[in-house]
Amino acid sequence: MQLARRAGAAVAAAGIGLAALSAAGPAAAAAAPKAVPRGCPPNYSYEISHVHHYFVTNKGTATQVTGPGGVRLYLAVSKGKQVKGAVSGSGSWTIGGVLAEAQLTITVNIRFSMTLSIKQHKAWTVPARWAHGWLAWGSRGYSFDWKRVRTDAACHVETIGHGTAKLPDKPQFGFAHGRGIAPPETG
Repeated sequence: MQLARRAGAAVAAAGIGLAALSAAGPAAAAAAPKAVPRGCPPNYSYEISHVHHYFVTNKGTATQVTGPGGVRLYLAVSKGKQVKGAVSGSGSWTIGGVLAEAQLTITVNIRFSMTLSIKQHKAWTVPARWAHGWLAWGSRGYSFDWKRVRTDAACHVETIGHGTAKLPDKPQFGFAHGRGIAPPETG
């Protein structure tokens, strides 16, 4: 009995008297606020996938040398030289959005560009059995795919932008070398 009184008191305190509900009938029920279905808050976000380590260098600059087998290659890089990443895509997106998501998903050290604060140099001999070899300066980094998605109030997810990126990882400046005329797919 005491539990029934408490329940009745709670309903009355909420401004809904049992007698009022039963007396008003369907009209009162229609005037009561309707429950709004809960959906998703509208949202825009980026997603990162297919992450791989990548050596980022500036193609076509004085940061690469090539030579035939048996030749000693030398490369010196001055203070102030930059390594710049590359972000490409289509649709609706920003470089800042892709970079921010990469810093959250992969590592906080990813940058779009970085500047060398000291001089660096390296010598390397192309093995004689190779037709050609290359020596390049750049930065360790990452290549990855990205997409920008929009979620609407009905929880539908739509891709509104997508692309690829190759970004350096601070502070990972250094040299790489290998077989061929140039580093594979340099950024």
